[in-house]
Amino acid sequence: MSGRPTPLGAIAKGMLAGIGGTLVLSLSMKEAPTLLRKAGVDLPSDTKKSGAGGGRHAAKPVERLAGKIANDLFDKPLTKDQKQVVGQALHWAYGLGWGAFYGIMRSSLPLPGIMQGTLLAGIMGVTAATIIPSMHLTPPIDEIPPERTALQQLYILFYAWVTALIFGLLTRKKN
Repeated sequence: MSGRPTPLGAIAKGMLAGIGGTLVLSLSMKEAPTLLRKAGVDLPSDTKKSGAGGGRHAAKPVERLAGKIANDLFDKPLTKDQKQVVGQALHWAYGLGWGAFYGIMRSSLPLPGIMQGTLLAGIMGVTAATIIPSMHLTPPIDEIPPERTALQQLYILFYAWVTALIFGLLTRKKN
């Protein structure tokens, strides 16, 4: 049975859960392509490059965002190493933000955690297919091979389910 945290508690616990989800997401993104190749699954060639789609989007989306923020807001270009560091910070901030969102959603909707995790994955998937490409951080969904889109959604699902599991553990009533 779950206790109902305060709104601020739900956000804090959601952020903690988001850290765990981001860790699993990061590990999945790093290891899944190698594991798939070992299992005989050949990914489209552009997925072997960093970032979604390769080509003009060869930098990882978070690194592209870091560069855009530095150029547009601070009129300061970043080196490749700086983009990687700032990109990692943005990656973890993104995970914390979705975790906070999940905490609010989970404490507001009377649905089981796994259903809410799946709902979160759907919302994140729609964001990845619409808002992120509109910021020119990734190519439009129709330019990404379907295998890459499916793999991306699997990563998102891992994130959401782990976040849901950790949030459930953090809000569980103690007997």
